[in-house]
Formats: sequence, C-alpha cells, structure tokens
Amino acid sequence: MDVLLDTNIYRSDLALSSSWRTGLKAYLKQVNGRLILPEVVEAEVKNKMTELASQEHKLINDSKVKQLGLLEFELDAQSIENSLKDNFNKEISELPHHRVGYEGAETEDLVKRAIYKKPPFRGKETGLRDTVIWLTLIHYLKLNPDNTVALITSDNDFISNGELKPELAKELEVLGLANKVILFKSVNDFLTKHLEPIIYINNNSLRKSLESAIKADAEGVGKEDLHNSEVIDDMLAEIEYVEYDGFDIDNFYVINQSRSEYEVYVSVVENFVVGYRDVDFDVDADEDGKLYGIATPGDETKTSSGYRHIEFKVKFDKKTEKVTRVEVI
Repeated sequence: MDVLLDTNIYRSDLALSSSWRTGLKAYLKQVNGRLILPEVVEAEVKNKMTELASQEHKLINDSKVKQLGLLEFELDAQSIENSLKDNFNKEISELPHHRVGYEGAETEDLVKRAIYKKPPFRGKETGLRDTVIWLTLIHYLKLNPDNTVALITSDNDFISNGELKPELAKELEVLGLANKVILFKSVNDFLTKHLEPIIYINNNSLRKSLESAIKADAEGVGKEDLHNSEVIDDMLAEIEYVEYDGFDIDNFYVINQSRSEYEVYVSVVENFVVGYRDVDFDVDADEDGKLYGIATPGDETKTSSGYRHIEFKVKFDKKTEKVTRVEVI
C-alpha cells in the first residue's frame, strides 16, 4: 500500500522528527510501497516553513539578548528557512517516495466542481487545494491501478463520520477504483493497524532493553541538545548543569523483518533537570558613547526541566524472544 500525507500531517511536525517517519519508512520498505508527495502539498508545507522562519527570526530580534548586543551569533530569516527546507528534502529523500504534479487537476474540472460544490469543494468555493490533491490522487491511481493508497488526513473536506466522504467513495466506484483509497486520521492510526503486534514486545520489555543504552546516550548531553525548556529557549539564563532524569517511551512499531527476527522502532523521550541562574541585564556606554549590554548572573541556582526525542532500533530473536541488538537511529 502506498501512502499520501495531507498537508496538515506535515504541518504538525515540520522538522519530520516524530517517530512516525521512522515507522513509516520501515512499513514502506516492508511492503515495497511509496510515499506519494503531491506538488501542491510540498508547496504548502514549504510556504509554512517560510512563515515560521520569519516568526522565529522576529522572536530572536525582539529578545533582550539581541537588543543589548549580547547575541553571540547572527541568524537571518533566510538561513532558518533554508535549514527547514533542506531538512525536509533530506528526510523525504530517505523515504521510498514518488512526487506527483498537477496532472489530472484540469481547470475545467476544478471550475465545475467549485460551481456545484462537489467534495472536496464546499461552500463559498473553498477547498481548492484539497480538490487538487484529490484529482492528482485519482490520476495516480489510474496510472497505477494495482495500487492502493492510504490517505492520511485530519481535514474534514475528506472526512465524514470518520470515513471517506460518501461522495468521494462513490466517485472512486464510478471510476472503477472502489476501495483504492483508505482513509486514516493520523500516521499513528495507520501504523498501529498495519504493523504487527507481538505480545512479548511491549513497553516493559522495551524499557528493560533500552535502559542502559539510554543512560549511556544521555551522557554529555548539553543545553544545545534539549527542547521545550523555557529556561533554555529564552536565552536569558546561565545554564550551570544538565542532568539525566529518566525516560519515557513515546511509541514503538514492530516490523516483521525476517524469518528469524523482529525489528522494533522505538521513539523515546529523554528527560533532564536543568540547573540555571537568572541573569540581570544593564546598559553601559564606552568612551565613544556607544551603548552595550552587561549580563550579571544571579547568586541563586534554580532548576527547570528539558527533554529531547531520540529513536532506537531494537532487534528481537523470534525463537528465544530475547533482544539481540540495540542501536540509536
């Protein structure tokens, strides 16, 4: 089965850092499937990256650190945007994928669907983008009649009562493509349904298998490795230490890798305690009257928290049900 991700799936994780990417890669490899990437989806995702880069750049420029001349580096909006887009291209290139253009989305058909509000179009002629995705998907299926595509979307333009809209299902039937598009509302829902559940591979067995590897991996982690720590993100604190504080398993996917072993892709959240001191800022002037900022750390050490995502591949021997290999992806 091939997979098409709607724009809203990518927008929820523009860095493609969630474990679903690894699970999806493993699934596509196992079934010899492909990620279908419509040009309209890629354009929308990259436009969102442009907007995000501008917002992040503004946050940096508005910070006290920048205003007082204490920022140790210069980072323009274009550099942030390029980094996001380069990462997207890299992650997509590592997945079995197939890009599709606008073939099948002819102007005449789009206009008629808009006039008669034929789904995915809806009232006030909205739904153009989703209609383009739908028509290019149909075009792809006509060229690949033996394929089935999982359409993964949370967009109500495609969904009715948790299933593909009846009008869209009927359209597929008329075209001889009945049941060729299977709807899922998230990548996790899709992978949970299609990847094999094994009784002895669970959170408890994985925690035991991963504990020593995660402790070793967490050694030497610094503030630059952590995410979503208010202390770290605001750039206004002096970090004194970062200490490992356990881990949680986000989710995992089991692949029937061979006759002798299972391969398990595990997404882990490593937790850390962050020791820091608040920093007071003042302004002084040099001999020429040029202002500059002065940072003075406070006396009291406080604590906050931070975390980072990391992924592991764990191999289980089918005969012994024991772990044979653990590695960081």
